[in-house]
Amino acid sequence: MNKPWLRALVRTQRHRLVVARRARRGVPVLIYQMGKVGSSSLYASLSEQYTGLTVHTHDFRSNHADYRVRWLYRRTITKGQRLKVITLTREPVSRNVSAFFQNFQRLVGVATEEVDMTTEELRTAFLARYPHELPLTWFDDNILECFGINVFAQAFPKEGIARHVKDNIDILIMRSEIDDDAKSEAVRNFLGLTGFRLRNVNISAQKPYGEMYGRFVKEVRLPPGYIENMCASRYFRHFYGVDVRREVEKKWQAP
Repeated sequence: MNKPWLRALVRTQRHRLVVARRARRGVPVLIYQMGKVGSSSLYASLSEQYTGLTVHTHDFRSNHADYRVRWLYRRTITKGQRLKVITLTREPVSRNVSAFFQNFQRLVGVATEEVDMTTEELRTAFLARYPHELPLTWFDDNILECFGINVFAQAFPKEGIARHVKDNIDILIMRSEIDDDAKSEAVRNFLGLTGFRLRNVNISAQKPYGEMYGRFVKEVRLPPGYIENMCASRYFRHFYGVDVRREVEKKWQAP
């Protein structure tokens, strides 16, 4: 078999067989959330410890570039078969700062390794170029849009873990700030997965931009109006409370 197109076709068919086989071993799990909320750790851990199919995406649609997402979309939305969804929240200011550095080159036009910007210059770029509303509307734009589930319709427990079930969709929501033991227990209960343990990957401080990111987090102070917009949002008020708001203001807000 010396034809590249034929080898690629065989690899694709094998991959699809593996996907279908894993889907038969248990209800497929879709890790579906905005970026920079700790989902990479969850995906890596489940891929190792759950024998069923696990798919990770920030975008669930029928024409997705990833075959597994397209296949799972047809299976779930078109055919109505069962799907378990795990999604996470994160305090939006910290999440946006982390996402800004993760996507720095795309947003600013140059790699972090190639610039030497002051904290004030980084602050200006962050405020001007990052789409700050993304976490505030994510659940409406994605969970409500895809599955018809309004996560804001019921109060979010102070423990930081909630579950929503509608028809063939079963969703677990976890606040990313709860400790790993609590997350591990929630996933064990959600999937009936005895012995599941979460392991951490994709930590921003360990990335090539880690030093710049760490300096920014330590030194930057953001405008009161920006903090107010984040903390007064329905997203923040639903998933977080007054105590977290005080922490956000103390950590991020300019005097």
